[in-house]
Amino acid sequence: MRRVGKSKFWKGAGIGFLAGGATGGLIGAATYEESTEPLADIFINPARQGEAIVTGALLGGISGFIIGGLVGSSAGKEQVYDFTQKTREQKSATLHFIVANF
Repeated sequence: MRRVGKSKFWKGAGIGFLAGGATGGLIGAATYEESTEPLADIFINPARQGEAIVTGALLGGISGFIIGGLVGSSAGKEQVYDFTQKTREQKSATLHFIVANF
């Protein structure tokens, strides 16, 4: 017997986005160095610390979204129950468990 559950992609992607964004923002703040370039590129060499934090949060959030979505989509998809070696009572108990947790 197989039970197919729904994907948890969005839950994993949301958690990954938040965690990645927070981590990226912290890394952006911690690694910021003031630029002397008049035309500093926001992604390569941000001119202000706020830009470094936002850039780090965006890059971390996007990465976390992708990784969290992949992890979430692979979690809880399918459960297989083997009844071939079970007694009638064990089969009944397993079916009650499946129905109660569905």
